[in-house]
Amino acid sequence: MQAFVLAALRGADALGWFGVLCIGLLSIAPLAPKSDANSWEVTAALARRLALIGVFAKLVASGVFWVFLSHPDLQSGWLAREKAEALSMTFAFMGALTLRILGLRYLAPALSSWLRSRRIAQEVEGKTDIRDEMTKYKPIVFDPEQLFVDNMMTLGKDKNGDALRIPIRAFKSTHVQIIGATGRGKGVLLQTIYSQVVRMGFGAWYFDPKGDEFIPVILAYEAARAGVPFYVLDLVHKKGAYAPFSGGTIEERTERMNTAFMLERGGAESDYYKNTERVLLRRTVQSVGSQQADLKTLEATFADHKLRHFGKGNKNLENPMTVEAMLQEWQSLATVAVSPKAGLDVGKAIRDRAVVYVRCALRGLTADVASVLLIELTDELIKAPPSARGEHIVLGLDEAATLMSAQVVTSLTAVRSTGTTMMLAYQASGQVRNMRDQRVDKDAAEGTVNINCETRLIYGTTIEETAEQISLSSGNKRVLTVMGEGAEVGGWGGERWSGKRSFREEDAALITTDTIKALPERVAVLLRPNATAEIVWTCWMPKRTPDAYNAAVKQWEASLTLPSLKPEQKTIQLQVPPRPAPKKAIPKEESPE
Repeated sequence: MQAFVLAALRGADALGWFGVLCIGLLSIAPLAPKSDANSWEVTAALARRLALIGVFAKLVASGVFWVFLSHPDLQSGWLAREKAEALSMTFAFMGALTLRILGLRYLAPALSSWLRSRRIAQEVEGKTDIRDEMTKYKPIVFDPEQLFVDNMMTLGKDKNGDALRIPIRAFKSTHVQIIGATGRGKGVLLQTIYSQVVRMGFGAWYFDPKGDEFIPVILAYEAARAGVPFYVLDLVHKKGAYAPFSGGTIEERTERMNTAFMLERGGAESDYYKNTERVLLRRTVQSVGSQQADLKTLEATFADHKLRHFGKGNKNLENPMTVEAMLQEWQSLATVAVSPKAGLDVGKAIRDRAVVYVRCALRGLTADVASVLLIELTDELIKAPPSARGEHIVLGLDEAATLMSAQVVTSLTAVRSTGTTMMLAYQASGQVRNMRDQRVDKDAAEGTVNINCETRLIYGTTIEETAEQISLSSGNKRVLTVMGEGAEVGGWGGERWSGKRSFREEDAALITTDTIKALPERVAVLLRPNATAEIVWTCWMPKRTPDAYNAAVKQWEASLTLPSLKPEQKTIQLQVPPRPAPKKAIPKEESPE
């Protein structure tokens, strides 16, 4: 009997220890599971019940055995052991409870977060995080020349590392906008495009107001390789020659001079005086043939018509008119004060599919001359379309807003159907509104450019408005996003993910503003007709030596006869011919318009 009692006591002790540990680890909480409890919570509640039952069993057993054990030695030994066990159980309970607190407060949240990160979740597309986008898009280095293929225009690489190309037919069918701040990679992309343009047998013109270090060298290299003429008109460093008012019809030459000398009608009082100059200027152009229309001859002829118009002794002869002042100023630029026979023949260069590099400044006289050349070029393209001969011309304008005029904006639509692709490069999408030609309606000009330039390559920007505009232009996609995911606060302040998520389907931009802001240099967004927006990685062409460029410049300049203007000779004084005698018949002059 005594052995049985001792065995039962040991069993009660073991059950009591188990209860103490369970209570400490599981905490003292409701014994019944909640109505919305999961399987783990139901199991924990049952374990708590068993733990409390074990503790109560131990207490009952100890009381019963105390009553029925009458032997003094057994009682004293049992009491001593019970005291030790009580102390041990107290420490065990406190230790277990401490572990429980630490587990619920620190271990359970960490475990919940880890399990959430390893969750096999439903596929969704959440909102972008610019920190993730910054690590996703990095510049890469590759050789674009290795990606060139026939009948395709290679731009760079896509997100998978494959060559990103567009059909040459699509490239030829629309004008192109290249938008990005200085240093973002516009020149890098233009190197790649122009290398292929010349190899495909297209004519190539490039207007450079900033002075790119590599593009003229690449143009000269490709021209020599293709065996086509390469012409340079460097108005800044005085290389090459161009007679700005010799090419084209009388109407075209007159209009170019009106534009260059700011004689267009503007609806102001000054139009009265401009009309007189316009009349005299028209007579001047009619009097001077295209092959004799150098600046000096035009000035002398204009002075003659001015004298005929006002008569000798008229006070209006004392002060030079705008045309006279401007012609004298233009003669200070040696590269344009030349005989028409010695300068760049725009029509011939187009027919020969020549490669032409034009260097000017961002403002001032050289920019004015480049603008006049651009007007003559577009007039020639419309008058004798390259497409009629089965040919194509690519015309690139860096810092396009500094060169475009009312005539160029108007001719965008007409030039598009002549076999000409214009590539307009800006630093910002709205820069076209800041054209030097103030006669242009800014809204209309921007609309005309955007309508005709449907292919756009736009580099990353930190400007919020520009990024939003690009993002909207990329189009929308349908995505499944997480509306919310709950968390609950467990025992002792530990927060755990609840494991419940809700979703909804909504529209999102194909390329987000965060992506655009995160794009590094040489990475751009490609927008084109009938195709989804893409990210394109661009890179430099292999470096070429300037030998071909220097040789081409020397060869062409050797064939030119350029005037040598000393500083004191820049303003040319002309003798005005005397007015004819009254007895001779003089044609009746036209009145001002």
